[in-house]
Order: sequence, then structure tokens, then C-alpha cells
Amino acid sequence: MAKASKKSHKHKRNKKRKITILHPAKVEQPLILPFALLLANKFLKLIGFVEFIDGSVEWDESHWKVSPGNLAKAVILATFMQVRAPLYRIKRAFAGYDTEALFGKGVMPEHLNDYSIARALERINALVMLMNISLLIRAIVQYKIRKSINESEEELPRIGWNNKKLENPTIKYVLEALEKAYFVKEQEDTYSYGFYSEHQQLTVTTVLELLDIDIEEFLE
Repeated sequence: MAKASKKSHKHKRNKKRKITILHPAKVEQPLILPFALLLANKFLKLIGFVEFIDGSVEWDESHWKVSPGNLAKAVILATFMQVRAPLYRIKRAFAGYDTEALFGKGVMPEHLNDYSIARALERINALVMLMNISLLIRAIVQYKIRKSINESEEELPRIGWNNKKLENPTIKYVLEALEKAYFVKEQEDTYSYGFYSEHQQLTVTTVLELLDIDIEEFLE
């Protein structure tokens, strides 16, 4: 076995190298907008949820960083996250998400704290109603995608479980199909998105087409 040169080792020990240590906290991560949340957000927009709540309770805009309607919407959107968040952790659950796109200019995750949410729910006095709306959105999505499949005259791609034909998909299937797809915020009002595989792209685009939703519509 060849022996390493002592001189060589000495040379390596004495050689100075400049090492830069990057602190993880200082590395900025791009903000994202998961498709699953945007799907629920789209239906909340369609029924005018935020406007209805804001117009139904007494609140002073100068004393609220986030309106009661948007705080209530945060509770509903949290039920569509991959990992469910209790009320006191909603602020943490939205970390890394583009909350301004979801709740309005200047709204940061820290504004969705448990105190603000409790304040809003106290005025709405209807946490059960919010959960019912979450269930309603799930029911509408499931009904709509099944209806589109039954009415479709074209043969759909095999995007079901184990690449089988898609028949009577559940809301769980829809959310799992969308959970790893998201927009990345490049800069102000500029977003990009992509897919990690051709199968994921086919699955996401097919699901959204069956729901009559264009990807670009999510950002409207």
C-alpha cells in the first residue's frame, strides 16, 4: 500500500482557505402560493365571503391590520393545508406563503396571530359556520369534478390511483393532486410555476380542466 507523503500533509495543513459560513436564517426563500389553497380561495371569492363577513360585523378599519373577513378566510384556508394547523398555529402555518396575494397588501403571516383570529371569531360568533363553509367547498369541488367526468365525451388520461382510469374521485384525491403544485413569487406581481414530473403536470392540468379552472385564473 502506498504511503502518503508527510510533506504533502504538512503543506495541506498550512494552506489557508477562506471559508464563508451562511446562516440559514439569512438565506431568503421565495414566497409560494399552493394550488390547493388557491382552489379554496377561488370558491371563497366566488361567493363573496370576505365582503360578506366584513359587511356583517362591526369593526374599525383603523384598529385592524387584517379585516375580520380575511382572518376568517385564513381559518378556512388552513383546513386545506397539507398539515392541518390549530387556531393558535395559523400564523406559523402561513410562514413562507405569499399572504399579501391571499389577504391583501401589507398582510404578513404574523398578522394572522391567534389574538387577531380570536377577536374576529368573537365578532362573527360562528366558528362552526366557517368549518361548514370548508366542508361546503369540499363538497362542491368533489361534485363538480365528478359531474365533469360523467359528462365528458373524451377519454381522460389515466391519472387515477396507480395510473388507473379516473372515476368518482374524492376531494382527498383532488387536494393530494394539487398539494405539491404552487406558484413561486419572483418579484412584485410576478409569479412562476412548474412541475417536478410530466405525470404531475398531466394530473394537475387535467384536474383543473375538469373543474373548469385555468391556472392563470388563480392569480386574478
